[in-house]
Amino acid sequence: MRLAHSAEAYRRLMQMSTARLFVFIEGWTERSFYDQLCESVCRPSGVPFEVRTADEVAGGSGGKENLLALFETLRDLGALLEVFQGKKTGVLFFLDKDIDDFTGRIVASAHVVYTEHYHVENYWFRHGDLVTAIVSATALDGATVTGAIGNPEDWRRLAAEQWKDWVKLCVHAHAHSVDCGCRYSAQSQVNDGCYGGLDGGRVAGRLAELRQRAGLPDADFDARHAVVEEWVDRLYAEGRHDAVFRGKWYVYFLVSTIKTAAGPNRKWKTACHSRFRAGVDRASQGPNSGACGTTLGLAPSTARLQTSGRYAAAHKAEHWTASQRRNLLSSLAAPLDNR
Repeated sequence: MRLAHSAEAYRRLMQMSTARLFVFIEGWTERSFYDQLCESVCRPSGVPFEVRTADEVAGGSGGKENLLALFETLRDLGALLEVFQGKKTGVLFFLDKDIDDFTGRIVASAHVVYTEHYHVENYWFRHGDLVTAIVSATALDGATVTGAIGNPEDWRRLAAEQWKDWVKLCVHAHAHSVDCGCRYSAQSQVNDGCYGGLDGGRVAGRLAELRQRAGLPDADFDARHAVVEEWVDRLYAEGRHDAVFRGKWYVYFLVSTIKTAAGPNRKWKTACHSRFRAGVDRASQGPNSGACGTTLGLAPSTARLQTSGRYAAAHKAEHWTASQRRNLLSSLAAPLDNR
């Protein structure tokens, strides 16, 4: 673990470092993903870079808040793109979008890039080879797993639909800072597991508690909740459920699907519970810029996830088209061009 540095210390570090691009990310589990993403583009262009996590930034509670505080300080110091003794150094922040687009917290800066979906984990499930990953993690045969998953896109959509009412409760509670137990960090409290169906009584109970804790007149609360419902319904109707459905939740559905596929009399590696619950470790597609509207174009032509204890990314430079390399390079390295 590297030492945590203040913004001023990072500025001095960047001035002295041979790296010309400093990339800041939220969590250590994402480091390999973003490191390989930048490596694929920066190495061919000769741009040295470093990837740092929020835990390596002094102060705050970690995660996104730490990075946003660092961004603001570096911006105020004029250090997001700076020339020192003839060397130009740039800074880039990769952030999970969460529901910042709904709450209006998106930072509009070319130095801040948000995931298109709720967070990085959504990409791993959207663009990974789930069948290969499950077979590797569970030792089940491919035919069994393929039959259980079916079309991965349909599988994800069904999972998101199962917990749609829970998503709405979580969005409302999170967006308006209402502590009522409806948290994105928790499994659905209004469903009977993953595929057991929705419990209308639980929904009504959670909504009543949310209403009480919000402390608003009924009409105002109803209007506010209607805005949430309309937003979530629109995203789902457009096939964009991953913009609001937490990617880590797919882990629970995956484990449930595997249990059903294996049946009570078949052996499978139960250790995969912890692997899946720990989250899919790597990804095969990167984020798009929600802040400045610039698509980074990060779709490898052969996207695959492989599992050996945990998932590993399959980022190889030859998998990227020339235009995709140029698009990402222009976002990452063009500001460092000394011309």
